Amino acid sequence: MTKRLSVSIVIPSFNGVELLKANIPSVTAACDAFRGRSEIIVVDDGSSDRTVSWLRQTFRQIRAVRLPRNAGFARAANVGIQSASFPFVILLNNDVRVEPDFMAPLLDRVTKEEVFAAAACMRDPDNPSFVQSITRLRWELGFMVTLWPPPDAVSTFPDGGEIFYACGGAAAYKRDKCLELGGFETIYAPYYWEDTDLSYRAWKRGLASTFCREALVWHRPSQTIRKVAPEARVGRIWERNKLLFQWRNLSSNRMLREHLAWLLKHVVWLAMNRRSFLLRAWWSALPKFPAARRRLVHERGKETLTDEELALRLGGTVMSGEGSQGLA
Repeated sequence: MTKRLSVSIVIPSFNGVELLKANIPSVTAACDAFRGRSEIIVVDDGSSDRTVSWLRQTFRQIRAVRLPRNAGFARAANVGIQSASFPFVILLNNDVRVEPDFMAPLLDRVTKEEVFAAAACMRDPDNPSFVQSITRLRWELGFMVTLWPPPDAVSTFPDGGEIFYACGGAAAYKRDKCLELGGFETIYAPYYWEDTDLSYRAWKRGLASTFCREALVWHRPSQTIRKVAPEARVGRIWERNKLLFQWRNLSSNRMLREHLAWLLKHVVWLAMNRRSFLLRAWWSALPKFPAARRRLVHERGKETLTDEELALRLGGTVMSGEGSQGLA
C-alpha cells in the first residue's frame, strides 16, 4: 500500500542547526528507502543560528520555510502542515533520529479510516526500555493527566493500540483532518501540550490516535528546549499548559465543576505549604482562561465522544477524586 502513498515530513526547528546536522541525514536516508513520494520541510522558527543558509547549502532537496520571528512549536508545525504538498504529514522534532524503515508502517496505520494520527515507537537511547509515545489518560483529582506504562509493561501494549495522544515529536497525521481541526492550538505557545490537545480534539470527533511499534525512532527528551530556556521556566510552562489543557477541552459540565472544586483545594494546599512554583505557573494561566473557553464553545456540536467516555476508553475508569490523596 505504502508504495503509492505520498508524505510530507515537517520538522519545526528553533536554533537547532547542530541537532539538524546530527539527525537530518537519518531522515533523508528514510526518504530514500521509502517506496512512495516524499518531501522534507524544515520550518525555521525565527532562529539566529543560520539554519536556513546551512540547509540550502547542504541539503538542496529540503524545503526550508523561515518564520520572521520565534512563534513557538504550534505555529511552526501549522505552517509546515499548511505548506505540505501531500495528504499525509509526518511531524518530527529536530532532535529525533529515525530508523530507515520507519515511514511505511507508520503510514499504514494512519491510512485507516478511523485513525487521525499514528505515533512512532519513540525510545530514548540512554533508556531504551522506556517508550515515550505510549500514553494513556487518567481523570484524577480534577485533572486529565498523562500516564506512561512502566518498562515491564511496554512489551504487552498492543501494536496499533489506542493512545491518549500522538507525540508530535514523531507522528503521522492526516493533513486534511489537521486542517479541519484548525491545527495545533497556539494558546500553549511556546511549547508543550499542543500535541495532547490536537489528538484529544480529534478523539472527541471519533478519530483515534494509535501506537505503531514497527516505526522506531530515537529521542533524548527536550534537547531543543534545554538549549533555549532554563529548566525552571520550562517546568512552569509545562504546568501552566497542563492547566490550560483542562480549560480548553473539558466540555463535560460535571467534570468541569469537579475540576474547579479540586483546583481550589489544590491552591489552598499549595498556599498553606508555600509551594510557590506551582502557584506561579497556574497564576500565569489565568489570563488565558476566557480565550480557552471561547475556543471550546466553537467546537460544540461537532463532538461525538464525551470527556467521560474518553476517560473510560483511554484510561479504564473515570475517578471521582473524592477520597483520593495528594495533588495532581
